[in-house]
Amino acid sequence: MLRLFGLILSVIGILIILVNSAMSVTGAVILDSFAGQSVSILGLVCIIMGIILLSFSESSSYETRESKLRQILGDKRYESLSEKDKIAVNKAYRRHEELEDRRENYAQSQLERSSNVHVIRTEHFERAIRNHDPDIIQKAIDKIGTGKGKEEKLSNGAGYSVRVTKGGRIIFDKIGGKIELLDYLPKHEYKKR
Repeated sequence: MLRLFGLILSVIGILIILVNSAMSVTGAVILDSFAGQSVSILGLVCIIMGIILLSFSESSSYETRESKLRQILGDKRYESLSEKDKIAVNKAYRRHEELEDRRENYAQSQLERSSNVHVIRTEHFERAIRNHDPDIIQKAIDKIGTGKGKEEKLSNGAGYSVRVTKGGRIIFDKIGGKIELLDYLPKHEYKKR
């Protein structure tokens, strides 16, 4: 929250300075020179406050990560680290947290997407996926429409395909807001457009 507020203050300060300087350059000066300088000072104050808030939020985040690392590693082990190692461990933990946040956001977006898209599994598709890994097939189905499964338009006009494995493909068609799963090919046996 502090980071967002600091960013907003910095942007407001920059906009105030830009607008004030543009007004004096174009000749559309409404305020006298003293008021113009006051507006510029207000813009600088906003920028400085924004930077301070950004710095404070980063330092508080660092301290929060440090306390979590103390719990994970134990106080003795954490204190035995050099300052350079403490900083490196803290940065690594920050990257780990960011990655976890991205994974959580991706899972949430997939959940929202799956609730919006209706997937129809045909009998032919169900027969075709027997004796194949259902988890890998489900991951490929989840990629449909996200741009991550390397969807390809089929040249014979029979719909689309999405990669399951290096050679395996799911053949499907898009009908309105629905996805109809038509076939599963464990080997790449069709021509793309």
